[in-house]
Amino acid sequence: MTLTEPQASKIAMPLLEIGGIRLRAVRDADLPFLFDLSTSFETLHLWDDGQIETVEMQFVDVFKQKAHSRTFFIVESIASNKGPCEPIGLAYLYSFEPINGWAYYTIALLPSHVGRGSGHAASVLSIEWAFHSWSLHKLYVEILSENIAAIEVATCLGFEREARFRQHRRIAGERFDVEVLALNRQRWVSEFRSRAIERAVVKKARS
Repeated sequence: MTLTEPQASKIAMPLLEIGGIRLRAVRDADLPFLFDLSTSFETLHLWDDGQIETVEMQFVDVFKQKAHSRTFFIVESIASNKGPCEPIGLAYLYSFEPINGWAYYTIALLPSHVGRGSGHAASVLSIEWAFHSWSLHKLYVEILSENIAAIEVATCLGFEREARFRQHRRIAGERFDVEVLALNRQRWVSEFRSRAIERAVVKKARS
């Protein structure tokens, strides 16, 4: 369920897992989990087009259609005792613009895994994949203005604010402002990559 990938850039291979978190391709068996995730009130704002299906069969059809224009990954928690891995969220990239070299990404996690470093680790892996596999110049993220914690995570990864769209998203009948932050490849590689990886490893060691 991925887009056709352009030729990989010549930077080092991206990380496959970090801090007890890894990204993997979506499987059919994941669809019930993703349906539950998509209908959770806590994650409604994280779907880029605001299209939420409340019937599982309709969700499956729409999700598979979206897979033609988005790249989806299951965010998985790797058990330290070699037990089964646990799906804890979804990371995906969208609005890929190959001519100018930019795209957007978002991550939706189960509420029980928010604030535990999982979002930071999944973001590092998503950034690595995007800059390597799509050879991007810039990666964007859209965050509700009131989601201070997510903005802080993005800022720690090197994202800088580029715009604020007022009353841009309508969620459960209420309108919210959206912050648009961006990270360019050079800034990531030269200033933030090493410290972001180290932080993810440290968070895992402390958990």
